[in-house]
Amino acid sequence: ECAVIPSVCGPNSNCTNTIGSYTCSCLNGFSVTSPDFSINVNNMCQDVNECAVIPSVCGPNSNCTNTIGSYNCSCLNGFSVTSPDFSINNINNTCQDVNECAVIPSVCGPNSNCTNTIGSYNCSCLNGFNVNECAVIPSVCGPNSNCTNTIGSYNCSCLNGFSVTSPGFSINVNNTCQGTKYMQRKPIKKNHL
Repeated sequence: ECAVIPSVCGPNSNCTNTIGSYTCSCLNGFSVTSPDFSINVNNMCQDVNECAVIPSVCGPNSNCTNTIGSYNCSCLNGFSVTSPDFSINNINNTCQDVNECAVIPSVCGPNSNCTNTIGSYNCSCLNGFNVNECAVIPSVCGPNSNCTNTIGSYNCSCLNGFSVTSPGFSINVNNTCQGTKYMQRKPIKKNHL
């Protein structure tokens, strides 16, 4: 029967001749539509969604993508397969955290600390670096002053015509720039008619 009627079992199946009859079985990754009935063209083998049937088929920290008759596994961002030469599975080749701080030491840039987290990483600036105090705290120098950002700090200076209240101390909100020059009034000229 298998040779005479090749499609006797329907798609995605194997036909095996027996003495006086035949048997049908589904290919790997497929199952019969209605298990209570024999496989045939009216009760065909359909794709098994392994990702739904066996949610842990790919193991932790992974994505499972169903394909016709099979499935594919991939690691989530921030994770890598233990042995890249073998397929990802849930037993002995799972997706493990990537330590981005060790693999890519410059990932956070200069003057920073990198802290690995599960599936990602965090960056923080070293004390005093990459913080523009002038922009973050516009009033850091107090009124009547200029703030200049520097690497790791900032400098304050008084605007023209102003000087620091206590010259022996740094300019700040508690030691502000005060006016030193008084504007002189120009006499108003009167037109005589």
